[in-house]
Amino acid sequence: MHNWHQHTTDETLIIVSGSLTFKWEGNERLCHPGDIVHLPKNIKHTSSAGSDGAVYLIAFQVLDNI
Repeated sequence: MHNWHQHTTDETLIIVSGSLTFKWEGNERLCHPGDIVHLPKNIKHTSSAGSDGAVYLIAFQVLDNI
């Protein structure tokens, strides 16, 4: 389980196995293998794995303003 938090960059999650309940700003989604969740920066969110656990990939895109 991840407590409520937010990031300064966009975040993309790809569910590999198991299940993950993902919550953000009044929304909730139960995710399964193959699901992709894209979250823009600064959106508060939380997640918790199902009883079978969850394996997922997280990608952050950092933009360089040079």
